[in-house]
Amino acid sequence: MSDIINNVPIVGVVMFLVWVGNQAGIPRKFSPLVATVLGVSFAFFYLYPGNFPEALIQGILIASSAVGFHSGTKNMLQYIHNGKPPDK
Repeated sequence: MSDIINNVPIVGVVMFLVWVGNQAGIPRKFSPLVATVLGVSFAFFYLYPGNFPEALIQGILIASSAVGFHSGTKNMLQYIHNGKPPDK
């Protein structure tokens, strides 16, 4: 249970840092890669220092959560603004 509590704020931090990277000029198509690198780094250095297999799994889960939350929010805002579902 404590793993989940530790991971939730890190997802927000990863989302914010990916957004900062996009604002700084990193192309949006590289956002999932940046999120994965950040997620694995946070997991390895903060959550599971010295346990790379566990850090890799948790880092990928953190990155997937950050990218999926951002994408879902963006699609919902497009739907509200345009009144129709976003194109696939």
